[in-house]
Amino acid sequence: MSVFRKFGRSVIEGRQRQANKLVYSTLLNLGDKAIHSAGYTREELKRKAVGAIYF
Repeated sequence: MSVFRKFGRSVIEGRQRQANKLVYSTLLNLGDKAIHSAGYTREELKRKAVGAIYF
């Protein structure tokens, strides 16, 4: 695998992690009923929304 392809994949994976954390953080602003209807629990979203992103 070329260096540029590996770098490109790393960039894409990093951006995907950023997007996921943003979505989970946004979902935390919803009510419990809406969160449950989306198939999540508030604790699960809190766990997935936090953490540092090293990019």
